[in-house]
Amino acid sequence: MDTKEAAAQLNRYLLPGSFPLGIKILEGREGVPRSAKTPVHNFKKKMAVCQLVTMARRYGWTAAFGRDEQKCALASLIFGFDRPGPFYLEGHLAEHTYVSSSEAGVRSEQAIARLTFNRDRWVVMGPLDRLEFEPDVVLVYGHPAQMMRLIQADLYEAGGAFTTAMSGRGACAEEIAAPFLSGKCQLAMPCTGERVFGQTQDFEMAFGIPAGRLDAVLTGLGETHRKGVRYPVTSTLNYDAVFPAAYGQVEREFGGEGT
Repeated sequence: MDTKEAAAQLNRYLLPGSFPLGIKILEGREGVPRSAKTPVHNFKKKMAVCQLVTMARRYGWTAAFGRDEQKCALASLIFGFDRPGPFYLEGHLAEHTYVSSSEAGVRSEQAIARLTFNRDRWVVMGPLDRLEFEPDVVLVYGHPAQMMRLIQADLYEAGGAFTTAMSGRGACAEEIAAPFLSGKCQLAMPCTGERVFGQTQDFEMAFGIPAGRLDAVLTGLGETHRKGVRYPVTSTLNYDAVFPAAYGQVEREFGGEGT
């Protein structure tokens, strides 16, 4: 995978407002680039995963985190840094915030993608065109029209309908863990926490592309673009414009002697 060329094509066909990211999931710290910024070393504090994602995609930094670098308990479970306990498994975390009962909470937690347990795991992310590693997932942020183009690209080869799962919480599961585990593209709704801590904007969504699907998605983008399905979306402009009646009055006075 030529990540520089992949980034160039994503930027050409989508014009995203932030850097497309490449994300690598490592089973230990070995492989984390020396240039990567880590929360405790560089910022003297633990940070939420979504803070680091935004730093990477807006500042253009390479960032990395392990179990003791990040602050979100739900992210610890999503990335497999810790095993869930009874409070979580019985649905009480979701019950305290998002759902009506612990039973509903259990169903919500069962729907969240989670990596297998590995306390030593590290995750590295950075702009796709500057990577020092082969990514497992490519993550692109944009507004709905740009997400539409990625859905169209993913469907180009096989057709059908795009399916995804969204819960409005634990967005790093939808953006990173789900495409990594499933091998399928995932449209993700940034969650409340990401909007609070990562300052993701109201109009933004995210699209996770597993490495094995990247070439197909890029081909789909290029071929649909060539056939006229593009971003920015083209407008139909060959029509008769209708103006307010007062414009007609002005026009009827054309042709006089004037002043």
